[in-house]
Amino acid sequence: LLGGIQLSERALSRLFASCTPGDTVLLLDVGTGAGDIPTAMIDWARSRKILLEAFGVDRSVAILRHARDAGPNLGLVAAEGRSLPLRDGAVDVAHCSLLLHHIDPPDAVPLLAEMARVARRGVIVNDLVRSRIGLAGAWLLGHVATRNPLTRHDAPLSARRAYTLAEMTDLLTAAGLRVVAADTFLGYRAAVTAVMP
Repeated sequence: LLGGIQLSERALSRLFASCTPGDTVLLLDVGTGAGDIPTAMIDWARSRKILLEAFGVDRSVAILRHARDAGPNLGLVAAEGRSLPLRDGAVDVAHCSLLLHHIDPPDAVPLLAEMARVARRGVIVNDLVRSRIGLAGAWLLGHVATRNPLTRHDAPLSARRAYTLAEMTDLLTAAGLRVVAADTFLGYRAAVTAVMP
């Protein structure tokens, strides 16, 4: 409902434009959390007769245990995003969702460079975009949708910590990538698609 899955699917369609039914694609989701977005991407690819094999990486074993219990149709590996246990070009696409705004620029560039190292086709960064509408929406959603004080505090904080589209582009460029598209949703979220130069 908040646009995240649709943005990632739109970005995937850009990178998979040359795919034909029956092709197999390997996707890595960094900071996978519950694994809901890569699981939705598997279903999206299946509807296009593309076999999307996905696995999620998260540094939290507890979160991965929760994801495994939730039963997503993907492999799960405990690892740090800045030192992925994969060879160069091991996957077609490296993806992350709602991860970047938790990371300061000096750590974000090595993360994105590591994602670029393991990806053959490209990198997708799906995250919040810092904006007034995003901050207002986060505050409103936090106060209407829940009474949890942690969520009420964290939602606006995440909106304030988010990067602008220009800042995301600069981080991807600093990581050695070339941005080819940026799809947005209601001005508060974006999926940026980048490829190797």
